[in-house]
Amino acid sequence: MAVICLTLFAAARLTGTVPVTAAFTLMVAVCALGCALALLQRSQPLAATAVAGGYAVLLLSEGGGPLAALFAYYSVLNVAVLFLATRRAWRAVNLIGFAVTFGTTGLWGAVSYRPADFAVAQAFVVASVRSRL
Repeated sequence: MAVICLTLFAAARLTGTVPVTAAFTLMVAVCALGCALALLQRSQPLAATAVAGGYAVLLLSEGGGPLAALFAYYSVLNVAVLFLATRRAWRAVNLIGFAVTFGTTGLWGAVSYRPADFAVAQAFVVASVRSRL
C-alpha cells in the first residue's frame, strides 16, 4: 500500500504523468481500502500505514488551496481514526492521527495564521474536540 501511494506521488509530482487530482483520488481510495482491509485482517501495522498514507495525501497539495478544505479533509481523517478506534484498540493509529493533526495545525498556526482565519480555525478546533469526546 505504501509503495502504491509513493508511486502515485512520484507520478503526479516528480514526473507529471498522472494529474494531481487523479493521484489525490486514487491515494484516498487506496488508504480507505487499506483501513477496511486492516479491520478485516485485524492488522495494526496496516491500519497505521493506511492512516499515515491518508495524511501523506496532502503532500500532493501545492499549498494554495482554501484553508477550509484542508481542515475539512483533516476532519474526515480524524473521523476515520475515531471509527478505527471504536473497532480496535490500536494506540499507534490514534497517536499518528493526533501527532499529524496537532503538528500540522500547530505549524500552520505559528507560520501562516491570519486574524481572518479565526472563524475557520475555531470551527476545526471545536469539531476536533467534539470528535475526541
